[in-house]
Amino acid sequence: MRTALAVLTLAFGLPAAALAADPFDPARIPHLGEAGWEAFVREYRAAANHKAFLIGPGGSWAWVKGQASAEDAIADAAERCDRLSSHCVPYAVDNRIVFDPAQWAGVLAPYPSPADDAKAPVGWETGARYFDLGFTMRDGTRTSIAALKGKLVVLQFWGSWCPPCRVEMPAFQKLYDSLKNRADIAFVLLNFREDAATGYRLAERNDYRLPFADSGNKGREDNNLYLADGSAIAYGQAVALAQVPTTLILDRRGRVIFRKSGATDSWPAMAEQIGHALDHSAR
Repeated sequence: MRTALAVLTLAFGLPAAALAADPFDPARIPHLGEAGWEAFVREYRAAANHKAFLIGPGGSWAWVKGQASAEDAIADAAERCDRLSSHCVPYAVDNRIVFDPAQWAGVLAPYPSPADDAKAPVGWETGARYFDLGFTMRDGTRTSIAALKGKLVVLQFWGSWCPPCRVEMPAFQKLYDSLKNRADIAFVLLNFREDAATGYRLAERNDYRLPFADSGNKGREDNNLYLADGSAIAYGQAVALAQVPTTLILDRRGRVIFRKSGATDSWPAMAEQIGHALDHSAR
């Protein structure tokens, strides 16, 4: 998770422009969905200073108003945005746009260094070594997170019982389709609080061609995921919030470089950030 100090440095180190008086073009705010755009255009711009509007890759956003200073506004908005997504950055502070589009493709950087892999804690936080979850692919192959070393891993926890999961699945399919031909990336979708066969049936009905896998979860009363050695880990321990869907991106050595709690229709746009990580993160 980025510190408030780092966020402040980014915000005030960028060229600023005054907020436009005319209706704002939502396409200029990357990854921002309709609800975020409405909040920015109709609420944020009319709000009193000091205020800040932050965005995160994958469509997360948060804003605050009426703070004692611009620095306080950024820190408060960052705390709210970071609950849902890593790597949130300021888009606007008070009545000025501070966002730098040139830095957006590489917003997941700096990437973890191999030199400190051994010292990194195990967990879901950015930079942590992720848990070695075990799972079974639909063809019956038993594998794990550790076995995918050498590939960037896009890991999503989902359930067919989860309405937001179903709503975002077409967008996630588009992201997968745009990257599936790269040999250095692996997508894994793991079932939670239902058996794998139930999720597979939803995928078949909707012709989703995603790499669904069996997490070992046994159904509605099972709140666990399972490690490669067969031991259980509580879902709330494995993710930032006990929310479904939750998505993480792991580097080629299994360290977390991105996390997002909740659904988004902005997944296709994440191909830019994933491509940057594939090209620039250490092997």
